[in-house]
This record gives sequence, structure tokens and C-alpha cells, in this order.
Amino acid sequence: MHIKIQKDVRNKFKSLQAEQTPGAMIEYLSSVLQTENADTFFTGFCYWNISDSFAMLRNSDGLYKNHSEFAKFLSEKPSKYLLWLACDATQRFTLELGGFGDFWWNCYKTAISENTAIKAVEPITFECHNAALSVTQSLKTPTEYLQLAKNNFKTFLESSETSDNYIFYKTVYAALCLKAFGQEEFDVFELGTQLLPWLHLDSTPNNLLIGEWERLNGQRSKHNMATVAINRIVNAFIDRNQTKSAKELYNRAVNYGMSNNSYIEKRILI
Repeated sequence: MHIKIQKDVRNKFKSLQAEQTPGAMIEYLSSVLQTENADTFFTGFCYWNISDSFAMLRNSDGLYKNHSEFAKFLSEKPSKYLLWLACDATQRFTLELGGFGDFWWNCYKTAISENTAIKAVEPITFECHNAALSVTQSLKTPTEYLQLAKNNFKTFLESSETSDNYIFYKTVYAALCLKAFGQEEFDVFELGTQLLPWLHLDSTPNNLLIGEWERLNGQRSKHNMATVAINRIVNAFIDRNQTKSAKELYNRAVNYGMSNNSYIEKRILI
């Protein structure tokens, strides 16, 4: 089902997004939420982006309050929409910073347990595992949570072996495991090289807005998947002091058509 967001709302959202003003975005979408008779998809889009804006501001209290309201709203909807709550790592990190990590992990566990092996939500289920297994140096996520995420992601991989996106899922999983645990579940460099030909393919523009259900649960272009996975690998290599491998894979990817990543280039001094 297509999310029906009025043209004026889309335009205003894009404008605020371009201005990078999360405070103004929160104010605007909060007022939009007061619209009567808004459907599930439109309301969810607003809640998700209010949470995302609080995450950008590192406002844990505001994020927790909004996400709690979002969770209450989704509790009355089909269970697949619970995945909307747990599909973003920055939101998770911000909640953990404020002491609300258990809340996020409970959302994640509930969403995954109620949506096992459902092909229709494969993309957003991947996003949830991706968010759960991500780590950042500024946080010490409990090991038992990361181990849970690893086990869940591995189960997801086993159920997705026939998916066209399997090599992408496997590569991201391997990169995340390397970064989080310092262990190579698979040959991460080799997985990255297998994705290089995808960088020759066109990058299909995604006209859906960030936070829309159809975008979070939609098909990425192969160019985008290769870019995301290879950047994940390179950053994991850097974090694990494997700079030579990071430089080699990154340079090969750029030669294949991947866009330059200024953050990575600062980290490895290309």
C-alpha cells in the first residue's frame, strides 16, 4: 500500500531536511500529527521522523517519550509494523545514551519474535538486525544484547538463503560481527570483492522519504547495497586496525564506481 502523504507535507519535509533543522522538523511533524483521520502509514512516518530528529539532537528524553507513543500507536496495528520501531541504529544509540536501552531492545525482541520468516517484511527485518548489531565507540552496549542480535541475524541469514539480496545481507552481517566482536565469521574481504560488479550497475533514485514504510521495507538498488556493505567492511577494518585491507578494498570500490566517502578518507588518509 502506498503511503499517502500530501504534496505540501512532502515539500515541507524535504525543505526542513535540506536545512538540517531537526528542531523545526519535530515542531512541524508534531503539528501534522494532530491532523484528523491520518492513516497508519502517514502517522507512522511522522512518529518515526520525530524520533529520528530527536536522535540527531541526541535528545534521549524526547526520543523516549515520542517512541513510547509510537509503540503504543503500533500496538493496535498488525504486528509487522512493530518492526518500524527498531530499524534505526542512531535511534537505538540515543536511547542507550539516555538510559533507555532496555526499552529499545524490548521493542526489537518483540518485533522479531512476532515476525519470524515472513518474506513480505524481509527488507525491514534486515534493517532491524542491522541496527541491533551495530556498535559505536561512544557506547558500551551489553554483550548479551549484541550476542542476541548476532544470533537473530544469523537465523535471518539462514532463512534468506534464496533471497536475491543474500550476499548483501551476509556481507553486512560479517562486517558487523568483525566490528562488534573482532571475529571474522566469513572472509569479509572476499565478500566485499564479490559485490564490486554491482557498483557498475545504475543507482536507481529512491523518491520515497526517509522513514516511509515503503522505503524501509523496499528493495534497494544493487549499487546502493554494494556501497553500504563495502563501506561497512572498510570501517570495520579500520576499527580493527586492518588499515591495509581497508585501503585496498576502498580504492578498488572507488575505481569500480563507488562514490568517495569523506569520512572514510579522513580515517585512512587516502
